[in-house]
Amino acid sequence: MKKLVYVMSAVLLPMFSNSARAEEEIARVEEKTLFSEESFLVDDGAASAKGLVEFVKEEKVLTKVATLSAETGQSPWMLNLWGLSHHPYTTHKFNERNWGVGIRYDHQWNMFGERWFSEANAVKNSVRGLALTLGSGAEYKVAEMGGLSLYLGGMASLMSYEHPIKHKTYYGMIAGPTVAIEAPNKMNLRMLVIPSSDRKRPVTAHVFYISVPFDAFFNKAK
Repeated sequence: MKKLVYVMSAVLLPMFSNSARAEEEIARVEEKTLFSEESFLVDDGAASAKGLVEFVKEEKVLTKVATLSAETGQSPWMLNLWGLSHHPYTTHKFNERNWGVGIRYDHQWNMFGERWFSEANAVKNSVRGLALTLGSGAEYKVAEMGGLSLYLGGMASLMSYEHPIKHKTYYGMIAGPTVAIEAPNKMNLRMLVIPSSDRKRPVTAHVFYISVPFDAFFNKAK
């Protein structure tokens, strides 16, 4: 069982921090003897559940996972806050207040200096239905000035798009270039350009949203 605890720690903790602090936390968990082999060999599993609950309470696992990334300032998790869009080539009154939320994860690897990320979002779309997206993308830093960084990239997402007027939900893929301006605290404003198949009207919409690092919430107590 100690091996199981160690494996779980080794998988979860690096997602919130790649620092030496995380490695120390993994080593400390491995050395703990709160779990005995016998307590997890009960037929009905009651002792296992009770032991797990006591471990979480005593060790404050959830608090440690949250504050560890805040102390190191290296959390890869971000909260997406969606807001506005602009449809440049139409006179139709689309809904351009696209409120929504999502989660972004910045991957800790790259091949050519880019940064890769994945996102899951739920947004009020331009026909006042619900749009759900799940996708990934990559961005390159192309300029930096006054502490602000400019990133250019692109992303592709699987999408479900509800059309309440037609009483239908469409499924497909959406892909387009992205432009992001990032502050020193990693908070950024991003524009996603949704292309069109019409050559005379190459852009369907520009969509804007903000990504806020989880550290911004956890660091308030500091």
